[in-house]
Amino acid sequence: MDEFPSRTALKSYSEQQDSTAGKHAEPTSLSQTLIYYIEGNKWWIKVTLRGPTANLPLNNTGEQPTTKRERREFFQSFVRRIDYKWLPLLPYTVTEIILGDATAPGFERELKLNDASGTSQNPNTALKCKVREDPLSVAYPSCEEYPSFRQINHKELTGITEITPGVFWVSHHGKRYISKIVNRPLYRRHDTEVICKELENLKYFAGVPNIVQAQWSIQIGIALNRFHEAKKTHMNLNPSNIVLDADGNAVLIDISGIGGVTPEWCAPEVLGDILPRDFPFEQRQQNDVWAYGKLLSEIASQIRDDPYVETLRQVADGLMEGDHQKRMSISMAIAQLKST
Repeated sequence: MDEFPSRTALKSYSEQQDSTAGKHAEPTSLSQTLIYYIEGNKWWIKVTLRGPTANLPLNNTGEQPTTKRERREFFQSFVRRIDYKWLPLLPYTVTEIILGDATAPGFERELKLNDASGTSQNPNTALKCKVREDPLSVAYPSCEEYPSFRQINHKELTGITEITPGVFWVSHHGKRYISKIVNRPLYRRHDTEVICKELENLKYFAGVPNIVQAQWSIQIGIALNRFHEAKKTHMNLNPSNIVLDADGNAVLIDISGIGGVTPEWCAPEVLGDILPRDFPFEQRQQNDVWAYGKLLSEIASQIRDDPYVETLRQVADGLMEGDHQKRMSISMAIAQLKST
């Protein structure tokens, strides 16, 4: 009887293919994510094989799997046989076990495999592996880190309407909110930093009008001005990040300041090899100014027979001046918009 009863639960399987190889070529690597349970503990593990499946001591037939389904079943059969309790598994993250690459970073260990009866044994040739933290693993932000925020049971939310992928209008006891989903497909490690920064900014700007509580051209300008006064920038101002609430007020969302950018909404001077969010504050601020001008231009293009249109266009042109040192400031733009 096994001294340490354990079990595994297989999760996602993936393959990496050489882009220059033919479509029938064997993948350059296989990866299987799983959860390993032992003595009341739970460990997230990713087993990665770099190189051909022929390197694994499991196929006694001499025939190599040729389809993705065959490779997946073959590899999953192998990872089930690994005796994980002998490996230095890492808590609170994902442990990656790399096979077939002696140059990979990490601690070198020898794998122990279980036979069909569950007895631990080694293959005739010692199978070496590298153990490290999976560089693609993510840690979701915890509610405990933000005790001042009100917690709402997601099961009580109604009227869920998608605004952009992962962002929704929701209602709770008749009051409308904007909900951003954290546990979503294609979530990456950097996304946690973005979410945490957005939560930090939400806390900083709590109660400030026009920022995630905000009307249109003037309101958006006021929101940006508040950001800049606090030495923060938005960096992704575009129509998809502005919504209207039930009272017709403009709501500025996605306020982390370090998330993705939309190239066509970036000022010309920040387009290049450097990520826009890596520029100094003054250049990031000018990027927001330019994007605000483009937004006003877009609003003007949708308005017909209104004298306000000409003011919008003039202000937009001033904000989008090619020479960023000659651009109109947001405070001046707001003053001109209010005076019309």
